Amino acid sequence: MYDYTGRGERRARPVPGDFAAAEPEDRSRKKLLLFSQTGGQLNAADRVNQGKTIMISTIAAQRLLGSGGVLDYPLITIEDDRISRIESLTPFEYESVGATHRFPDATLVPAYVDVHIHGCAGHDVMEATPAAIGAIGTYLAGRGVGAFLPTTVTSPRDETMRSLAGLAAEIRRGTVEHPGATPLGIHLEGPFLSHSKRGVHSSALLEAPSIALFDRFWNAAEGKIRLMTIAPELPGAAELIAYATALDVRCSMGHSDAKVREAEAGS
Repeated sequence: MYDYTGRGERRARPVPGDFAAAEPEDRSRKKLLLFSQTGGQLNAADRVNQGKTIMISTIAAQRLLGSGGVLDYPLITIEDDRISRIESLTPFEYESVGATHRFPDATLVPAYVDVHIHGCAGHDVMEATPAAIGAIGTYLAGRGVGAFLPTTVTSPRDETMRSLAGLAAEIRRGTVEHPGATPLGIHLEGPFLSHSKRGVHSSALLEAPSIALFDRFWNAAEGKIRLMTIAPELPGAAELIAYATALDVRCSMGHSDAKVREAEAGS
């Protein structure tokens, strides 16, 4: 499967989302935009728009999976670095069109979103530097991931807050400054985890759920925590879950030894 991503009028590099805004207007109108008046195909050709030369390229495949379902024989038009059109071809048009990139056996899909990643490409998310987040994003983009939630690991408080501040700065830079996958928000994993199910998280650094401590993390992260892993059976967890949820933080049960009733109480 070839992972191609994008959205109508969005950047052509991998980004999260779907193709809803770019579904064909009418299958009976299949006018191909990439043919000149003489019938010549413009595969990365130039077109002048308000004095600026626009590079045009196309991608053709067997099918495309979008929010509206499966689109057969899609042709995606890219002008400079933005998707300008997505249309469905007939089998005859598909065989004859001279696309810049052709994947006859492939299904094109929107970019994946990785919500739990501690690092890759020789870097740890906790480094929280432009170099580290840039390398992680570049690695992910090469594997079909368009966006991610850099995920913390249980660490000393000051180290966690330093990392949260650095991650917030990277997220604040936005999509333009990130050539690879885009960090959308922070996944806070730890320190509110079960000692008996801690995995690689340091037992000495785990803490009881605390709204006061979470507020310190939240402020350090400039409010960019989007997901928090927590063990709902711990004392104070239900209160913290309610507090974080009110801030639009999605709470996920993990590293937990909760019984069904305890899990339901935290939901």
